Amino acid sequence: MDAKSQGLQVDLDFYQGGELLLLLLSLSLSLSLSLSLTHTHTHTHTHSDFHCLLGMDRPLVIVIPIFHGLTALDAIGPYEVLHRLPNATLHFVSHQPGLYSTDKPILSLQATASFLDFPHPDVIVVPGGFGTRSLIHDRPILDWLRQLQEF
Repeated sequence: MDAKSQGLQVDLDFYQGGELLLLLLSLSLSLSLSLSLTHTHTHTHTHSDFHCLLGMDRPLVIVIPIFHGLTALDAIGPYEVLHRLPNATLHFVSHQPGLYSTDKPILSLQATASFLDFPHPDVIVVPGGFGTRSLIHDRPILDWLRQLQEF
């Protein structure tokens, strides 16, 4: 069963940068709270608990696209929350692997893969910042985001 058939599709045209980030963080926190409320305090969460809740039999794939001029906290904040999910893989992606400067010249983040390496991630978090202005004209990443919405 895919996300679309479960009613989990998000209209990317409706949400903008920070709003989408807040939506995804809210969903992540809601999921964490749901997990903690469904078990007693003595129960240790396992990979199977988490994936059973999501109806998944494989690791959760999370991608965070990075680009020049992004606000670092918009990528690192969600990373700090989401990388703790059991049996999840988190990847910083861009057009090609390499270093990308943030909106502060002293700090860069490293993409370890191309976004094209992930045609169907389970979760995508798009950071904000002044660098998003150049993304408006970035046809490859916009096409990738659109096809993710249609999947």
